[in-house]
Amino acid sequence: MIFLSGQVYHHVAEWKPTPAPPGSNPKLTPGRIGNVFFFPQASYEKLKGKPSGWNVHTYSGTSPDVTR
Repeated sequence: MIFLSGQVYHHVAEWKPTPAPPGSNPKLTPGRIGNVFFFPQASYEKLKGKPSGWNVHTYSGTSPDVTR
C-alpha cells in the first residue's frame, strides 16, 4: 500500500530511553529502531562498491574526497 502518510494524522507517544544493561557496549545509546523498507535502485547503483562515508565526504560524488 502506498499513500501520502504526511496527510494522515499520526502520533508518537512520549518516550524516554532506559539505562543500558550492565556490560553492554558503552558507545551504544538505547533507543527506538526504524526500518527503511524502500531503497531506490539508482541510489543502490551509485553507492555500490563505494567505501563507508563516501556519500558524505564527496557530496554524492560532486566534490573530491578531501578526508583521504
